[in-house]
Amino acid sequence: MINPVNFTAEGRLFTGQIGKPDTLIEIDLTGKKPPRTIASNIGCINAFDDDGQRGDQAGLYVPLADKGAVGRVDLATGTVCVIADGLGQPVSVVANERSDIFVADYGSGEILKLKPGATPDRHIVVSGLQRPVGLALDKSGHLVVSEAISGTLSRINLSNRVK
Repeated sequence: MINPVNFTAEGRLFTGQIGKPDTLIEIDLTGKKPPRTIASNIGCINAFDDDGQRGDQAGLYVPLADKGAVGRVDLATGTVCVIADGLGQPVSVVANERSDIFVADYGSGEILKLKPGATPDRHIVVSGLQRPVGLALDKSGHLVVSEAISGTLSRINLSNRVK
C-alpha cells in the first residue's frame, strides 16, 4: 500500500510503501526519471516529514514502528540513523521550524516531542489518546492529531492544552 505522500520544503515528492519490505521512494515530478528507491526494509515507515535541510544535506524524519524508534533518512545516500528509540509504536512524525519532532505513538496513546541530539531530549506532550495515527502543524503552531479508535481530530497547543 502506498502511504504516505509528502513534499519537502524544496518541492521534492516522496512516498512510502507500507508492508514488507517497506520502501521510501522519490517521485520525479517531471516524469522524465523513473521513481527512485531511497531506502528499503527500514522498519515500517509511515507518515514522515522533511527535516528542513537542503540539497545534499536533506533528509526525512521517519517513524520506524517495527523498531519502536524514530529515524532520519539521508536522501542522498539512503542511510537511516536512529535518533530516538525505546518508543512503543511510532506511526507519524511532524517537525517544526525549530527542529522539534512530534511523534504519534500508536502503542502508548501519547504524543511525544523529541529534540534531536547526541542524547535526544523527549517529553510527553499529551497522553491518553485512542490510537493516534496522524499529525499536522497548523500555521499558528498548534498540533492537530487524528485518533483511529474515536475517529476524532484534536487541536493541541504546545503548552499541553487541547483546544
